[in-house]
Amino acid sequence: MKLFYKEYANDRAELTLIILHGLLGSGRNWHTIATRLSERYRVIVPDMRNHGRSPHSETHRLADMVEDVYELQQDTGALPAVILGHSMGGLVAMEMAFRVPEALHGLIVVDIAPRPHRARVADVLEAMTGVRLHDLQTKKEVDEALAQAIASPVVRQFVLTNLMAAETGFQWRVNLPVLQRFLIESQSYRPAPTDMYEGPTLFIRGGKSGYIRDEDFSLLQHHFPRVRLETVPDAGHWVHYEAPDTLLRLVVEFLQEVQQEVG
Repeated sequence: MKLFYKEYANDRAELTLIILHGLLGSGRNWHTIATRLSERYRVIVPDMRNHGRSPHSETHRLADMVEDVYELQQDTGALPAVILGHSMGGLVAMEMAFRVPEALHGLIVVDIAPRPHRARVADVLEAMTGVRLHDLQTKKEVDEALAQAIASPVVRQFVLTNLMAAETGFQWRVNLPVLQRFLIESQSYRPAPTDMYEGPTLFIRGGKSGYIRDEDFSLLQHHFPRVRLETVPDAGHWVHYEAPDTLLRLVVEFLQEVQQEVG
């Protein structure tokens, strides 16, 4: 699948970074960080399938998304690259590292571990499905409808980035039915014991998030022998929203190390 993407070009850059967003996100969620990183690196930020401005599909498997990103790398001459993935994008990034390691100079995973997770976003998807968008006329009305099931204003504002105008009322930009089916796969995700990536690897977790636990570190070491785990104490799951400066510093430090290694 040909993904929509935005490239933050840097003609002097020797290293390319590809950023993969999470479920219900889009490339524009990473615009500020991508812009700052492009001062030193070439940065490519796609909308994943069934999200943003990329095509919808009846499938949303990790294997599909690995193929999508690898095709993007081929089309943009970005082989190999450092792959950064957050949440759903982190699962895709890990699978890329296992399946096509030659496509990676290094791996950055933000707030997701290679094990089954309870999909907290399931309630959010259900709330989105329950809103009668065609009957609503303003974004405020949609927010009020979501508030009946989603208490957090921050989460609702994130959800509302997926809202778009329709001929009558609104519609969701994401492919909700397919994403709901994807949750079944993501909830049970577990790499095979033999899955391993031996390149440089950085995991970043939010200190207020439970997606990467202390006891997960031995699992990370098993699949990623060169892993380093960094914690951002004041951040939850959306580290790039809640602590962008800290995340940026950690990413740049890692990219500098990778650049020295690849020459």
